[in-house]
Amino acid sequence: EVLSLTVGQTHGTRLGNMRQVADKATLRQRKLNAAFNDIRHMGDKLNLKTVHTDVVKEIYKNIENIKYPKEGEEKPSVKRDFSGLRSEVVIAACFYCAAKILDVPRSIKDVQREAGNVTMRELRNAYNRIKKHKRQLLGKLRRKKEAQSIRASKLVRRYANDLNIKKVVANTAERIADAVTKNGCLEGKKPSTIAGASLLIALEASPSEHIDIKLVEEAFGVTINTLRDRARVIKGNGINAESAAKILEDAAAAEDSKRKR
Repeated sequence: EVLSLTVGQTHGTRLGNMRQVADKATLRQRKLNAAFNDIRHMGDKLNLKTVHTDVVKEIYKNIENIKYPKEGEEKPSVKRDFSGLRSEVVIAACFYCAAKILDVPRSIKDVQREAGNVTMRELRNAYNRIKKHKRQLLGKLRRKKEAQSIRASKLVRRYANDLNIKKVVANTAERIADAVTKNGCLEGKKPSTIAGASLLIALEASPSEHIDIKLVEEAFGVTINTLRDRARVIKGNGINAESAAKILEDAAAAEDSKRKR
């Protein structure tokens, strides 16, 4: 009887512990869902696209994973930097980080204005903490963006060679593709559509270069209507054969300025 009672108590204790763990996980998920809802609303206020708010959500979730790590993955010094911050402050800092990563023209004042009850001091403090742990929080996001840029540029060069397009036109198309990636107007779209639309714009600017548009469609594996739609978006954001070089020069100058700070 004594043995039976002991086992029963142990079993009950285990069940209780399991319920506590499950309750905590459910509570964290509810808080995360609420934060994602706040992110969506703030993204609307800042007039950002879904692809931008998705990056904000990813950064925020990475921070939450640091605050509530799996067993054996605890990093007390990192956790300490984020445990005392209010959710609104972290969300605002994530928006500013995303704007920096994606080269979206939103200043820290824009973010702070739409963040509601968040002071500039709180926002800068949270942003600096994210920067302090940027390798852990932002590394994958930066590599993902860089990889997309490389793929679009390489596709332009590869297919321009296959289509026997003059080097000067191909160079223009590559500059346009890079400028599009910097601008973010086609963020989240397939690199093949960025490359194909960039080549269309470069060809339009070079009337002496005659090529069957159907061949472009076949080379990139994208319908000509889709490429034309993407080209309209690109040109609607002020990117064309003439402006692409200037956009890249300005982006390079901005990067140099950041490094010197």
